Amino acid sequence: MSATKTKYCSRCKQNKLSFEFYKNRQRQDGLQTYCILCCREYNQVTHRKNYIKNYNKTYFLNRYYKTKNGKKCYQQSAQKYRQTNKGKECMARYRAKHYYKITARRAVQYLVERGQMPPASSLICHYCQKKAEQYHHYKGYMGENQLMVVPACARCDRKFH
Repeated sequence: MSATKTKYCSRCKQNKLSFEFYKNRQRQDGLQTYCILCCREYNQVTHRKNYIKNYNKTYFLNRYYKTKNGKKCYQQSAQKYRQTNKGKECMARYRAKHYYKITARRAVQYLVERGQMPPASSLICHYCQKKAEQYHHYKGYMGENQLMVVPACARCDRKFH
């Protein structure tokens, strides 16, 4: 199609030159129905709408999963997923990738259960002096460092991971 031909934009209701339209092989004339400017405007508006819609959806889902019913629902769906073949494969990959982390956490958990180490929830955070929620392996998870831990709140533990 030559550049001198005109086409009608169905959005802005104007006749424009053909080079002011994006190409579209599926159309008979080989051009989009909207001009380039209208396409850009349309894409920006729809992107903004979809972003807001998805943001609101994830915001409310995150709030729901923090409630008692939400936690229960999430645990049930996670348990169902773990029983599927895909879930089992995913867990096997995780265990292989994070073997030392899992064994280090189990070692600390074992000492807490036997009473040889106080529960982290009864201590204060080593970094910010707030109530601790878990133990932080400050030297890593490998070998002799498995039991080198300090109590940490979730916020401080996230800083280091």
